[in-house]
Amino acid sequence: MKIMKKFNYILLVVISMMLHSCGEDAMKVLDTSDEVPQPLKHAQVERLPGEIKLSYSIPAEGNILYVEAEVDMGEKGVQKVRSSYYQNSLSLVGFGDTLSYPIKLYTVGRNQKKSEAYALTAKPGLPAIWNVFSSLEVNEDFGGIKLSYENQSLANVAIMIYKKGMNGDWQPTQNFYTSQAAGEFALRGLQPELTMFGFAIKDRWGNQTNIIEKELTPLYEERVPADGFKAMFANLPTEAPGWAGGTTLSNLWSGIFVGTTNSRAWYRTDEKATMPQHFTFDLGKTAKLSRLVYFQRGAFDRPDLLYSGGSVRRFEVWGSTNPDPGGSYNGWTLLSTCELVKPSGLPTGNNSTEDVDAAKAGHEFSFAIDNPDVRFIRIRVLETYGKTTYMWMSELEFYGQLK
Repeated sequence: MKIMKKFNYILLVVISMMLHSCGEDAMKVLDTSDEVPQPLKHAQVERLPGEIKLSYSIPAEGNILYVEAEVDMGEKGVQKVRSSYYQNSLSLVGFGDTLSYPIKLYTVGRNQKKSEAYALTAKPGLPAIWNVFSSLEVNEDFGGIKLSYENQSLANVAIMIYKKGMNGDWQPTQNFYTSQAAGEFALRGLQPELTMFGFAIKDRWGNQTNIIEKELTPLYEERVPADGFKAMFANLPTEAPGWAGGTTLSNLWSGIFVGTTNSRAWYRTDEKATMPQHFTFDLGKTAKLSRLVYFQRGAFDRPDLLYSGGSVRRFEVWGSTNPDPGGSYNGWTLLSTCELVKPSGLPTGNNSTEDVDAAKAGHEFSFAIDNPDVRFIRIRVLETYGKTTYMWMSELEFYGQLK
């Protein structure tokens, strides 16, 4: 038995040495000749946002393995990019301007010999940060300021917001990160006082625009206290029936975000409901509403439920000060039509970090400033992510100016 164990051990060692030897051979240069590969004869330049794309034809002669580009980017140093023999282009990225840059292209053989350099100068296209910067629109909003932007190249950028300090220095407040083609952001929690704000755009290579200044006064806003909310018309056939398995409408303003059926963390309508469907409640106070924040079920404990099943995708918000006691839409005003857009655009069941973070922050929907004052709210659900006949929500928060 001992002899057999010893034999197995020796066999294992021999096999390991053979595998290691094979690995070393695989790492060796396959071509040991001194032949220098032929250089490139021409390269076509395509200017893209913050990028130079070079296209070329690889010489048929020689045992070429890849093409290498070198560009001197000044303070950023020399950038080197390699592209396989099977490709006929490569891209140099990370430029923060549209200056001319010296570039050298080499073919490299399987023997690691470099060809003579093919030299050229080229200019990148206008970096995406400047396109986003020029599209930026900033306006006063309830409780803060609202920003909108366009990002046609879908670049990963940060929109940075500053406030001018007492000493005239710029103090960072918040950065918004995006790669979407267009969008809106809001900075909230600000006092209604005249403030000098600064805005700049930065990309992942550290390129940054200058800071543009704008003096703004945020509009006064406060949260409508949820302790005055109460359900209405619950027994009318016009209202969507609640889920037979439990949950009540008041769960939508419980302040609880985590838990199962009996935790008051979410509200669900029944499968017997049809689309569209609505439910109605009293805010307890009359207000000029500025915005609504909607939290999906599962944002903090069940990410698998986000953007799926009964999660509301499209809905309307109606308001009134004198609703019809019979449950009709007489006396109601449409305040906003809303759509919850999944940030990543990924299919159902696949949620990115950005998707989950957006759900945790709450999905914000603004109301027009010229909407009438309201006290009673009706949520009319048009569609869920799962195309279901029922819907579920975790929490609804309302903000505005109380009357």
